[in-house]
This record gives sequence, structure tokens and C-alpha cells, in this order.
Amino acid sequence: MKGSSLKVPVVPYSKGLGAYLKKKREESGLTQKVVSHYLGHKSPMLLSKQERGVAGLKFTDLVKVGDLYKIDD
Repeated sequence: MKGSSLKVPVVPYSKGLGAYLKKKREESGLTQKVVSHYLGHKSPMLLSKQERGVAGLKFTDLVKVGDLYKIDD
């Protein structure tokens, strides 16, 4: 369809999810800078906001970090 675009769903803000992802990132030994680069972010600021639960996370990014952090639970 001309003019239509597919939008990626955004996981709503969640302090619990953000804290969990931060814990998993730290357990993986990765920095916010490394993960941000992996996700294609220009700086770690967005990841910091996501980990604090003040910014949403694209569903595709959630899948990527799940794979990166080797989350299977």
C-alpha cells in the first residue's frame, strides 16, 4: 500500500523491566555504550532512560537485547 508504514510496537515504560534488563546487561559484562551501539542508538542516553523505566523500548530492541544477554527465562 502506498503511503502506509509499518510501525514497530513499543513496550510501555516499566521500571521493573528496565531494572531487570540493567541487571542482565551487567551480568553479561556489557556497558550501556556497547549495547547502545549494538542497537544502533547514537548515544547511551536512551538505554539509560529505558533501564530507569522512563522511556519505552521497541519490541525489536527487546528481542535483540534478550538475545545479546542470553535471556531465556
